[in-house]
Order: sequence, then C-alpha cells, then structure tokens
Amino acid sequence: MKVSTQLDTIAAIDHSLLAPPAFTEEYGDIALKGEIFRVGTYQQRPSALPVVLPVALPMALPVALPLPLPTTPPMAHEPTLLLAVTEFVANSAAFTYFTAGALRRNLSSDMLPRRFPLQLRTKSMEVFSPQLQERYPDQPMELHLWARQQPLLSCHPDALHGTLFSSAEAFVVLPNATRVPAFLLNIDANVTGKPIITRNRLGGTVRLTGLHITQVASNVGPVEVKRLETLLKFGLWLFGVPRANKWLQAGIPLPLPHGLSLLRPRLSLHQGFVLIATDLQYEP
Repeated sequence: MKVSTQLDTIAAIDHSLLAPPAFTEEYGDIALKGEIFRVGTYQQRPSALPVVLPVALPMALPVALPLPLPTTPPMAHEPTLLLAVTEFVANSAAFTYFTAGALRRNLSSDMLPRRFPLQLRTKSMEVFSPQLQERYPDQPMELHLWARQQPLLSCHPDALHGTLFSSAEAFVVLPNATRVPAFLLNIDANVTGKPIITRNRLGGTVRLTGLHITQVASNVGPVEVKRLETLLKFGLWLFGVPRANKWLQAGIPLPLPHGLSLLRPRLSLHQGFVLIATDLQYEP
C-alpha cells in the first residue's frame, strides 16, 4: 500500500514501508521508501550517479537502496534514534523538480552585486564577445538559466558530491524592452558539501570544485568561453559560494512533530547515505 504526503504544489513524498517492521527487545527497524515524486504522476526510474565534468548523462536516478546500515555504529552512547537518509531521496527530488520545469531562473542586470566581476551589460561582455558591444553598445542584458538535465548527488564518507547541468541564454534588452537573443551556453558544475545538524536545524557548507562552459550557439560571433569560465569561477568564489554558505550555516528547521526535539544529534556521512544519531525530547 502506497502512503504519501504532499510537500508543495509540485512534489509529494512516498513513505510507504519497504518491508514489514522488525522489532526485538532491544530495537526496532522500519524501512521507508522516501521517494519524492510529482503530484499526480508516479513512475520507477533507472540508476545513475554524478560524474566528473565535462559530461552528458541521460535523465535518470537510482531506485535501489545503498549498502545496509552498520549493525553496531561506533558510538559510546546508544542513541534513541538512528535515521538513515539515502542519496535516493535527494535524487528523486531533483528528478521531480527538473521534470516539472521548476529549475529555472531569469537574471537581469540589476540583480547581481555591483562588485561582481561580470555584469549583465554588453559593455561588460565585450572582452568575451567583441561583436556584442559593437552591435548593441552598452545595453542591459538578461540571462535565462535552466537545468537541461536533472542535478545528481552522491554521498561519500568525505562529503556530498553533486553535479549540476545547466544552460544559459543571454539576451540584449533594447530600449523598447525587446529581448534579442545573443548566445547560448552550457554551464556545468561540480560541487561538494558537508551537512551539519544543530539541535532542530539542518545546515552545512558547500564548495565549488569544477566549472565547465561550452558555447552552443551565438548570434554575435564566437564567445571566448575559457576567459568567461575563469571570470565566472572567480565571481562565484568571491560572492556566490560565501552567500550560499551564509544561508546554509543558518540552517533550515527540520519538520518535526509538535513538541518533539532532537537531543545531542550527530550526523555522519557514509557511502550512499547520511546517518543521523540522536536522542529525542518531548515537551507538550
């Protein structure tokens, strides 16, 4: 029997039992599916894992659970709860939001920090595309970003490893508000992250480990993608990653039942899953 809970207008999570619960005098084991799927649809999906750039992968994600949990975790204190969250959960979420078309964002010239080394104006892009500035002198631009394949995530003992596959189309915004397509790029990135759990909040840090840009099409001549790639890496290192880490370190509240709190939670990374060991505290 499938049991699910709707998360938002796009996604729901299937938390059906994978097997009958097992209970002994000392502990109980409950295995839930944890697959996130699009509201109104449901399908099984084949397997795939993140890889090093550059790469082109088919749209896929894992369905099998990873290696079983250690039967005796190396802990001096036996926690009340051991919760394992597999990479399958994150990859099913990525698949769901990708197929729903939700992984999109448009950037305008006034949305970037003033000190960001790359501004969305034709004058700023002149070093990468001289013809762009010649045809449209000092005009504002827009950048339309979207995921062209689902993001992929894998869990390893050292860190979470993710691969992002995106496309970016640049437009020149004319004085009459007409948007003229300039060029289309593929921008792929490798990132690593380390989650942190504090009381009832889940946070972490992220690091950019690879970036690769290729030109797909251009209406303004060739684009110097290698120079653009170097400057974008610098901008992300200087502004993007610190902003992301500031938000991540603040953390997000965990969806716990009313009155229930985690006590002395500990988080560890394993091959294929994240393990949370914690005691529980209830205050009505």
